[in-house]
Amino acid sequence: MRWVWRWPTMGCRWSGPTDNGGMTAHLPDWMNRPRCDQTPAWRELGRCYEQTGRAFDLRQAFAGNMTDLKQIRTLLEEAKIANVKLDGTVHRYVLEQTLSRLGERLWENPNDLDLITHLDEVTALVGSLPFEVDLWKVQNVYYSLLQTVYPDNLEKAAAGDEEAREWIARFNDLGDKLRVRREE
Repeated sequence: MRWVWRWPTMGCRWSGPTDNGGMTAHLPDWMNRPRCDQTPAWRELGRCYEQTGRAFDLRQAFAGNMTDLKQIRTLLEEAKIANVKLDGTVHRYVLEQTLSRLGERLWENPNDLDLITHLDEVTALVGSLPFEVDLWKVQNVYYSLLQTVYPDNLEKAAAGDEEAREWIARFNDLGDKLRVRREE
């Protein structure tokens, strides 16, 4: 008895000879199948990648200013459902750089309520990740602002300034997420 080895589940081939007018008829069956990149399924995968994958890369999203947090959360949830293990080393580094940039922006514009809110949301997202991200740079910026800008806004809030009250509330929320203790 002669054994013939076959690809049991192979529906296409990666490369090999093309059909040149029946000249490949003597080749095994699996070699006469169309190449994978020429099948309808492959084209559909390519189209799906063009629509979603190319348009949204997690590293690129982390490297930017993280303005589309809803899309980042959706992608993280999909990765969790699909049991995709995120590369913590790469993502951690990119996130630390992004948080550092956001912290520098906060240092330059400490009274920007939208920036404080955005940094608060990004910090909340970072806290939900399956890997640790070092927050020390943002924590240092927060602590510096706590020593310099916070007392001024606290006085303004005590005098009845609504904007200062809002700033205090958002700043305190950010501090809670950064795990920086305030002396009351």
